[in-house]
Amino acid sequence: DAGLSYATDITPVRGDSGSEEKLRSGEIAAWVAQGAELAAARRAGGLRTLIPTGEVISDRSVFFTRRDLAEQRPEVVEALVRALRRADEWAAAHPREAAGTAAADQGGTVDDWETALRALPWTIEEVTEEFVAEQQRAADVFHRTGFIDRAVTVADALPRKA
Repeated sequence: DAGLSYATDITPVRGDSGSEEKLRSGEIAAWVAQGAELAAARRAGGLRTLIPTGEVISDRSVFFTRRDLAEQRPEVVEALVRALRRADEWAAAHPREAAGTAAADQGGTVDDWETALRALPWTIEEVTEEFVAEQQRAADVFHRTGFIDRAVTVADALPRKA
């Protein structure tokens, strides 16, 4: 901990495809990276990890739907969950092919995507209290640092209890 404050020392700026180059050129002092971009930066070398963020903000994919669809058509939601599980199983079993798809769609190299994808757990999990707490901590950090303009209550996105 360098004693830096988001309030006085750090100006949050959304990253983009040029963030790594901006860091290397000195235009920015730090960069939060993940996935294939992080794999590429590590492969290229010359940068140092200041703080791994996994304990603060996990690298999860979260799927949302409209509340009315979830409440009125739960069979559609269940079909989507089954399809996502099948896609996860395929990606876990075929990481190189999945990396090729990701690279073609989102840019980057197949090798960097494969590195990133192999690090993922490839599971669809039920929402737990621990998950909600984790997501709330992340939302609070995002609000406190200006990445989102208003506070949110993660639990408000969950199904209403009967």
